[in-house]
Amino acid sequence: MTQTILEKINQRQRQVILYSVFYYTFDMNVITDTKWMEFAQELVQLQRDYPAITERSVFYETMKGFDGSTGVHLANNEWGLAKAEHRIQYG
Repeated sequence: MTQTILEKINQRQRQVILYSVFYYTFDMNVITDTKWMEFAQELVQLQRDYPAITERSVFYETMKGFDGSTGVHLANNEWGLAKAEHRIQYG
């Protein structure tokens, strides 16, 4: 199954948020920094290449201005916190 561009943007936004929450809030490095950077840079490129599609993404407001250099500002994202806590509790 081929993902649409919007689905790929949504996926990368969720991954960047979730892994940022794990790292900055729970001090858990569940993926390598290199993998996080791959996700972040792909997301930055997708958002740059498809701005109109990005505006329809789930976390458009949260990811506005995201340049891929850090996820520290994402550490208190409500969705990310809930998802990370669930994964920590239930695996």
